[in-house]
Amino acid sequence: MSNQELPAPREGAAPAEEVAPALTLQASLEQQLLYARDLARAFAELEAKEAQRKRLLEKVISAQEDERRRIAVDIHDEVLQMLGFNLMKIDLIERLWEKGEHASALEHLRTLRDTIESTIALLREIIAELRPPSLDFQGLLPTLDEYLKRFKRETGIEVALSSQLGKRQSPTVETLIYRLVQEALVNVRKHAGASRVVVRLQAIDDWIHVEVSDDGRGFVVEEALRNSLARGSIGLHSIIERASLAGGRCEIESAPGQGTTVRFQVPASA
Repeated sequence: MSNQELPAPREGAAPAEEVAPALTLQASLEQQLLYARDLARAFAELEAKEAQRKRLLEKVISAQEDERRRIAVDIHDEVLQMLGFNLMKIDLIERLWEKGEHASALEHLRTLRDTIESTIALLREIIAELRPPSLDFQGLLPTLDEYLKRFKRETGIEVALSSQLGKRQSPTVETLIYRLVQEALVNVRKHAGASRVVVRLQAIDDWIHVEVSDDGRGFVVEEALRNSLARGSIGLHSIIERASLAGGRCEIESAPGQGTTVRFQVPASA
């Protein structure tokens, strides 16, 4: 092999030992720039989600206060008025009895009994809306079954309950599931135009799976979620947020004319 001289570097060209580090530095800078862009994008998304969470929290608090005001109005306008009416009835009965008009007094006493029974029934409804006592003493399934029966009476919507839970869950989990099903059914009542609802509960491994399906008018999910926030409604968002805060997840499946299914899973240890 004949000896040949290596070609001399072009005039002005950087030596090879200087080019390689420069290329490595450029690649490193480009990589860092891409990383910084991804980080900025992720941070912006996180800020947007946090802002949305704050807006939702404000709406939840506002809805809770509205509910408290509604209950206060119910107690003031109905319960207190009924109790006041009962007191006047008692005064009337006493006067009639003292005057010897016993038959008339007994007749008013019978009507007083009816109004007292109505007052008790109204108080039970208000208490059940706040927290059903049976949730503590009987558990989720009997309480949910009673709620669904009342839902059917009030709305005319057929309701079916299917459960494969097997055993009672912790009070926290049972309360969470009850409230989530309750909120899903409130949405059915207000918006679905449904004739039938099915509620399914199942325990799989360490998760409780719940499904609420209706045969109503349905909707485009993304559009409905976006519009509900814009007009200050928190129904579906409240279900998603409540499940998320408990370490669970929620998904909504719907389409116009095809009904709606709300599925959520919460950990049994929530």
